[in-house]
Amino acid sequence: PDVSIPRRFYPVKPDVVLGTYDDGTPGLAACKVGKSVNFFSGPWQLDQKLISLIYEKCKVHVYCDTGDPTEASDSLVTVHTRDAGRKRIRLPRKATVVDVFNHRLVAEDTDTFEFDAPMHASYLFYYGPDAKKLLNELKKPAPKKMKKGIDDDQVGETAGSGALGCHVAHQAPF
Repeated sequence: PDVSIPRRFYPVKPDVVLGTYDDGTPGLAACKVGKSVNFFSGPWQLDQKLISLIYEKCKVHVYCDTGDPTEASDSLVTVHTRDAGRKRIRLPRKATVVDVFNHRLVAEDTDTFEFDAPMHASYLFYYGPDAKKLLNELKKPAPKKMKKGIDDDQVGETAGSGALGCHVAHQAPF
């Protein structure tokens, strides 16, 4: 962002200076350490274009390039949409993809899929080798009541008693 930020911390010997504080000291810099590149940023907020450039230079796999917060593992991708619109997810390999929250098959044998999303929505996609098995489990009906647990009628009574130390808002569907 194009803002003036007072200097707090700065790298002493960066390999590359990408931006400076008002006084000319490095505020955004890169330093090669072994086979990796470390980035330092004094400002807390980086421009999405700069982040994308860093990903590209470092050959990072980008699951979603719309600037939406995205977390991923070897079989899960979660996206929290900042803005409404079309989203494209790129997986590191072809897989069957399941929308965990909505209990539906998204795609089979693909490394890319798209979906339309409203603003401020969250999605969890599973693309592990047993995706179809997970989908079958998700589609099973939820139990009516928990065994030896709290049902909806007891929530108000137990929440204030201190017996459990927690408040149960609802029972998960799976």
